[in-house]
Amino acid sequence: MSNSQQFKKNQRDIAHSIIKSALSTVPFAGGALSELFVSIFQPPIQKRQSKWIESITAQLLSLENRIDGFDLNSLADKPSFISVVMNATSIAIRNHQDEKLRVLSNAILNTALDYDLEDDVRQLFLAYIDTLSPSHIRILKFLHNPKEWGIEHKVDYPKIRMCGTAHMLLTAFPEFIGHDDLYTQYVNDLNTKGLIWTKGENLQITLKRNQTLMSRTTELGQQFLGFIEEP
Repeated sequence: MSNSQQFKKNQRDIAHSIIKSALSTVPFAGGALSELFVSIFQPPIQKRQSKWIESITAQLLSLENRIDGFDLNSLADKPSFISVVMNATSIAIRNHQDEKLRVLSNAILNTALDYDLEDDVRQLFLAYIDTLSPSHIRILKFLHNPKEWGIEHKVDYPKIRMCGTAHMLLTAFPEFIGHDDLYTQYVNDLNTKGLIWTKGENLQITLKRNQTLMSRTTELGQQFLGFIEEP
């Protein structure tokens, strides 16, 4: 093994050890569980945990390779990072949707990179990730900047002078056509959490076209999006 290969192996071992140490107190199968329950659920839970650890380890190594000054060894001494790893892992073990797992990964990576948040806000955002669905998050990203979202996702909004923001949203998410109550609930959930300033029913109000494409996220919503975006 060359010196370069040995160095990479050592760094992977360091990252893997940091993540495993952070997770050592996370309960996965307590003594109160029946033997039958453990035999059915423990193997897939452990498989998810192992896959998650490997994924985070690989992404931390990628950060170290890409970002000057980023030191894996320093993470073991960062309480905020350890707390986020533990909380995000608890959420990840209970989820299978790739989009939600990516958001959790990004939260860990941004914490490792010292994304500027108060501890209480960071914990609030992790709770939001736990309760919000991928659809919530997609709609939040759309409402943050509908115009850029359309460009990124190659959505051709209708060229009409007056319409409601709901018209643009349904163009972006045709799966919600005929399900007004569903996307309205998603929007109201985001509003209740303080991430956007509009309510679901207000998306039906007729506006000028450029007004339908303006941002509807609050400062808290912008912070949340920064926390979950890919670094």
